[in-house]
Amino acid sequence: MASKPDSKEKSRIMDFPPHLDALLNEFWDLPSTQYCSGTVPLTKDTCTIFFRSGAESNFVDFTNPEAHKLSALSNACQPATFGLGSQDVLDDTYRKAGKMDTSDFATLFSPTTNGIAESIKNELFVTDPDSGRDLKVELYKLNVYGPGSFFKAHVDTPRSDTMIGSLVVIFPTAHEGGVLHFRKGDERWAFDSAKATATASHTTPHVAYVAFYSDLEHEVSPVTAGYRVTLTYNLYIEPQAQIARPLNTDIRESHASDQSTLEHKMTHSITSLLSDASLLPSGGLLGFPLSHVYPFNTESTKLSTIQNCLKGLDVHLLRVLSSLSHSHSFSFHLKALYKLTSASSISFFLDEFLVVPSGEINHDLGGLWNYLEELNSKKKKEMMKMDVEREGGPQSNHGDTPIAIIAYDARVGYIPKGSEEQNYFWTEEERDEDDPGWRERTGKEKTVPVPVVWVTNTRKVEVEVEETTKPTGFKMPYLAYGNEASMKDAYGELCFVVQVKSASERVGSGVT
Repeated sequence: MASKPDSKEKSRIMDFPPHLDALLNEFWDLPSTQYCSGTVPLTKDTCTIFFRSGAESNFVDFTNPEAHKLSALSNACQPATFGLGSQDVLDDTYRKAGKMDTSDFATLFSPTTNGIAESIKNELFVTDPDSGRDLKVELYKLNVYGPGSFFKAHVDTPRSDTMIGSLVVIFPTAHEGGVLHFRKGDERWAFDSAKATATASHTTPHVAYVAFYSDLEHEVSPVTAGYRVTLTYNLYIEPQAQIARPLNTDIRESHASDQSTLEHKMTHSITSLLSDASLLPSGGLLGFPLSHVYPFNTESTKLSTIQNCLKGLDVHLLRVLSSLSHSHSFSFHLKALYKLTSASSISFFLDEFLVVPSGEINHDLGGLWNYLEELNSKKKKEMMKMDVEREGGPQSNHGDTPIAIIAYDARVGYIPKGSEEQNYFWTEEERDEDDPGWRERTGKEKTVPVPVVWVTNTRKVEVEVEETTKPTGFKMPYLAYGNEASMKDAYGELCFVVQVKSASERVGSGVT
């Protein structure tokens, strides 16, 4: 834990240099791809969906989708529910559509053999040929949106800590409406499947597809006429998976060039910051909140697993930090990020996700930190017990391994006067004056926050959710409405944290 900045340093931090703001803005303006889309032709082998209709079997040939066949498919579906925390909810004011499980239909259509998976891997899935990461595509459900059907804004329910996205394939049927709208921060996109599959634009029937990251908020606008028929697939990171067709070399090289340019811009921004003596003159942290939130299992997920499943800009950031950590001699770590509110200047960096039972602690800074200190105490006792059992006695000072790092936003200042933070994180001198015997009674030092400069735009990772759906009870981008209930999987916010040496050490010696 870094020491508290003196008054001279505090004044320098609070007067954050404008040129550093300009460098940070360069980083914030980096482009980010959120989805990819396209069309592929149907063949005589892939144009049919077979399904159960009661005790009978039926099918739809999408080279000539007859109205009565589409109606039969719609009638064979069950009402589609949606996930609200751990509950499956049927509410046709929020979602009105039909759904069919994979056990009740069959098709030879496959994204892995018609080029869709290849396109997703080239356009959305960032990887190196030797990374050992590959893309797994898993069929999830069939949905039918008839007249009046819709699905209000939601993010997809995480079904695994390796899930990175969703793929929706829309079959060529005459329909109006059903536009898929995406939202991330202030940005908006739309994909009109009715136009994409219109027969007038193709000599042969084509399906349309759109693949997007699972934490991207989206909604389906009301269908006003016809039937919108879709297959939905879950996208996962998988070690050494094989895609049936070879990668398109031209597309791959084009995207590799774009990625190289992006990483060059990241490298320039970070090295410029680190070489500036006015940045954290006495040392501190650089914080890089990830541009996506990530699924985790509340019982088993380790941060190392998530680091192998990063998406989009976050993959590029990991590459750049890995490279710079060697050339500039600094260390960085992936941490779970906890904040009480988006406006709070205090952040908590943890080595694991914590799920706090509802009502167990007070939802304020004091309550959270006391809870973490209790966990830290338990952790140290467990480690010391392991030492005794293994070596016959304590072998290390476990007091230097806190379960969390607490940091304050260096651009806001140390602790804003009159704030909740000041009430809890008072100085050692103030506490000695108020309660002279606190050290002897508690046997511990008061926690002192570390200054952090946020290098990526934290506004891009804000996802507002209802209070009752947050497993931690703190300001976290957890799932509010999803396409399925989840008992153990949720979304969490993470960041890369870089330990920055003092200006005299890093600038004077040429290292950080």
